[in-house]
Amino acid sequence: MVSFKVLMLKELILAIILGSILGFGVTGGFITLKKSGKPNLPPSSNAPTPTISAPNNPVVSTAPTPSFSPELPENNINLTIDEPLNESIVANSKTTIKGTTAADSHLVVATPLKVFTLTADSQGNFETEVELESGVNLIQVNSSTPDNFQYEKELIVTYSTAKI
Repeated sequence: MVSFKVLMLKELILAIILGSILGFGVTGGFITLKKSGKPNLPPSSNAPTPTISAPNNPVVSTAPTPSFSPELPENNINLTIDEPLNESIVANSKTTIKGTTAADSHLVVATPLKVFTLTADSQGNFETEVELESGVNLIQVNSSTPDNFQYEKELIVTYSTAKI
């Protein structure tokens, strides 16, 4: 019986030593990689490629870079949150999110407790009541317009019943 315990103790010690060596090796490799900077990657296909002509007439040209500039909606309304103010403190667990966006946009309001979906009215106004958890709440509001433009706002609202 004693020899079995000694054998188990030796295996345990050997496992600890091998695990330590492996852990230090991985950590050391990660630190070395981080200190050496970015790895040398091949240039991306979007990068301009220089071309050089004859040695007597060195002219360098680059390939054109494609660009995309979407047209903004006519009314140029994106997304504004009127209520509650960002970084505000409220004393009630229920609060109302009010704001404006493009008319008839679909909205998603995400709180730590629940996700709400709603549609803005024909003037772009929206309003929904949300439940907050005690403490700091990150609220994300996403708007998708009928023209497929998307806007996002984040606000922090703290729910506290402490007397200040």
